[in-house]
Amino acid sequence: MVRTRSLTRSLAPLLRVARHPGQAFVLAVVTGLSMALPVGAAGPALVKDIHPSGASNPGWFTALGQKVLFAAADAKGVELWKSDGKAAGTSRVKDIRPGAAGSDVTMIVGMGSFVLFVADDGTHGRELWRSDGTAAGTRLVEDINPSGHAFTGLLPVLTRVGGKVWFAADDGASGFEPWVSDGTAGGTRRVKDIDPGTGSSMPGEFTQLGSGVVYSASGAGGDRELWRSTTNGGSTARLKDINGAGSSTPSGLVRAGSVIYFEAMTPSTGFELWKTDGTGGGTKMVKDIYSGIADSSPTSFAVVGGLVTFSAYDGTVSGLFVTDGTDSGTKVAKDIAPGGNATINGAGVLDGSRIMAAGELSDQELWRTNGTPSGTRKIKEINAGGASQPGWITTLGRRVYFAADDGVKGAELWISDGTPSGTRRVADLRAGAAGSVPFFLVAANGALWFSADDGSRGRELWRLVR
Repeated sequence: MVRTRSLTRSLAPLLRVARHPGQAFVLAVVTGLSMALPVGAAGPALVKDIHPSGASNPGWFTALGQKVLFAAADAKGVELWKSDGKAAGTSRVKDIRPGAAGSDVTMIVGMGSFVLFVADDGTHGRELWRSDGTAAGTRLVEDINPSGHAFTGLLPVLTRVGGKVWFAADDGASGFEPWVSDGTAGGTRRVKDIDPGTGSSMPGEFTQLGSGVVYSASGAGGDRELWRSTTNGGSTARLKDINGAGSSTPSGLVRAGSVIYFEAMTPSTGFELWKTDGTGGGTKMVKDIYSGIADSSPTSFAVVGGLVTFSAYDGTVSGLFVTDGTDSGTKVAKDIAPGGNATINGAGVLDGSRIMAAGELSDQELWRTNGTPSGTRKIKEINAGGASQPGWITTLGRRVYFAADDGVKGAELWISDGTPSGTRRVADLRAGAAGSVPFFLVAANGALWFSADDGSRGRELWRLVR
């Protein structure tokens, strides 16, 4: 059996960092109303038809006080919007780039009393912006690249670490390197030119660990390894040359307590499970799951209690694995697709269990796990004739909401309490087999915010109040 290790890895970052809400929608589609709500919950409702002559494709929903900020398009292109959940309370925050082109707002990150995001005002290129939800309080943070764009392509990923965001940016002289910002011009700076000169280290997956930030980056010569900077950006160094003869290509970083787990490659073991405590000596392989040079390809990491769950292949089983950080404690939790090639996506949390989409691509359904064999099971066969492909699994209260296709109504909004009987379609927003394809599900201010296409208005802003 061939282990298709590249598919999940390649799709996940694309979905995370698509520049435009509509682009993310297209990427997801390429890759793949009977009421059933908790007591006291109302059904999903259209908040506003933002773009009456088209589709607003709203996304990147982020709470700011009692409102939610998001990116959406109307006749003025994609700009920053805000909503209190009512049509009258939904409006554009600012026309950052006057005209029809739009500023292409993306990657909105909450910072407490304001948000940070990436936008292009037509003068400075794609740069870092901030907003407090008012037109006057929406402004450029810093023109990082005076000669062009600080962010291009699929790179604008802003990761909050404490009161700052970390990201990869190009200042026009040093290539794409690690930067940090607190939302002020004076507090926005390059951390280090890891690949000196015009080369780019392309840092990513910034993950806080104690007083440091651990991430993947390429040093001089192009070898991609694990790096660490102090949270104030004052000190930066490579943690360890894991591969020794090339790139270890660390990916999938997830923190569990005082340790970060990730996938890395060496010539003698292939892509296997590693961990780090933030020191060179404490960066080591956990286990050669698929013994020898073959890849076990651990991916889709999620923490459940004190354990880390992930997808891997040991040469026999392609399914869910679990680790406590030791060789003996790294083992199969469940053979998800006996004799097949399982994929696992999603990390909703419900009553101490991970809620996920699992199975072969042709038969992916909703599962739950607490990290044990007996506690890992399919919740429900939503699409008996194919794959329901649960996506955007989001926790709100004591339920998870997600998009799924039952093979009859198309992809619609579903709800689950983790039991078969408690897993149902919330509403058939678009009658027929096409489905409304709910997207960008986010829980904010006690409600579920998402985009959907009801077949008559295009993809617009919807909300479900718990």
